[in-house]
Amino acid sequence: MKKTARILSIFMAIMMLFTTAAISVFAEGEAPAVPANVNAYPDYHSVTVKWDASPNAAKYIVTRNDGKTFEATATEYNDATATWTGDEGALKYTYTVTAVDANGNASAASAPTAETSRVRTAYYYGTVKAKVTLKSHDKKKKKITLKKGDIVRSEGFSQGAFKFTRNGRPYEAKWFRFKKVKADFTKNAYVNGFTPEAYVNHGNFGSKTGYLIWINIYSQRVFIFQGSKGNWKLINKDERDGMDGYLCGSGKAKFPTPTGMNKSLHKKMKKYSKHSYWNCFSGTNAIHDSKKWELKYLGKMISNGCVRVTHNEAVWIYKNVPKKTRVIVF
Repeated sequence: MKKTARILSIFMAIMMLFTTAAISVFAEGEAPAVPANVNAYPDYHSVTVKWDASPNAAKYIVTRNDGKTFEATATEYNDATATWTGDEGALKYTYTVTAVDANGNASAASAPTAETSRVRTAYYYGTVKAKVTLKSHDKKKKKITLKKGDIVRSEGFSQGAFKFTRNGRPYEAKWFRFKKVKADFTKNAYVNGFTPEAYVNHGNFGSKTGYLIWINIYSQRVFIFQGSKGNWKLINKDERDGMDGYLCGSGKAKFPTPTGMNKSLHKKMKKYSKHSYWNCFSGTNAIHDSKKWELKYLGKMISNGCVRVTHNEAVWIYKNVPKKTRVIVF
């Protein structure tokens, strides 16, 4: 009887061990798979990170190379905290993603993304000459008053007016309302073709031709792409510094190059005014050649609205990029 009881006791102990182990395994479960195809894409004022879904994942932890972490429940995260170092350019970021299930089990971190940074345009800073009241350019028509001496930072220029926002609303102020207009820009940004390609492809920019042009005022570069929406390939390098995109000279701070996301090459002229090979994208504002003495000023804001490049580069655009090609200017 005692022997039977002892055997029964041993059997029960073994069963309890198996049951405890089974419950532990069931409770802990298997960690989700490591997120795959993790990529970071530059946006205007942000960076978007995307990845493939991991089975059983309840959330994801996105970790930036400076140690900051962000939580996401979808397979995408928009990092609006991506910042700048100043006028020299953007901080370059890499990201990893970890999948976490409902029980808190976490996968290993993914491989880091390629380095990328947010993109931007040049900022124009102007001092208000005299008090003026403006209405917002939206349905609300909210009024704001700018006082004499106020400094306004704008992020675009079109139809003779600087574009800026206040309290999240868009406003416009004519150029003659400002004095001492200055701009911040650098010829050192986006000289690696990865950022321009990632930007236009992630932004799903289309064009009526097999070409797309991005004139980036901040970097003083003209980027030319060939392909189609979502599959653009950068095809041009500057003939003097060898960097991606043509180094250019855009409009002076007081008379900036008109900005906009939906312009197009609408007219071509071999000769107009004092320059040759005009590729017009906004009225008579064009990408055209430079005189020999002007070449040393490429990379700076030097014109009255046009975009200057070298003679050979202007000729190449004239001969190879067709009219109706979409031009993005910012």
